Amino acid sequence: MDQKTHLVRMEQWAPIIKECCASGLSKRAWCMQNGIKVKQFYYWQRKLRDYSYDLAIAASSMTETPQPKFVELPGPVTSGAYNDSSDFIPSVIIKSNNATIEISNAASKELLSLIGGMLNVQ
Repeated sequence: MDQKTHLVRMEQWAPIIKECCASGLSKRAWCMQNGIKVKQFYYWQRKLRDYSYDLAIAASSMTETPQPKFVELPGPVTSGAYNDSSDFIPSVIIKSNNATIEISNAASKELLSLIGGMLNVQ
């Protein structure tokens, strides 16, 4: 059976299996009442379950949260107005979860670019 035919048959069997499960009867009793072969019912139930599981795995792998990437930042500037940490007055403070980033208005474009990359800011 080719893939398209298989998918069409699964579409046909999905409401049948749903109806059986909602009936309150045992699957064997429901199949007997509706003229369906029990082996055929269980075969398609297994195929639909496997297909649903494969779809769920594929969807979860597409929505996984990327792991944070760490970037080494250059050390403190030794020349300029903020060479002593007690003199430092941040122009921008960014807080996220347990991390705080304080940035001076004297920060270089390269440093801001690295920080933006870490925060996925463009």
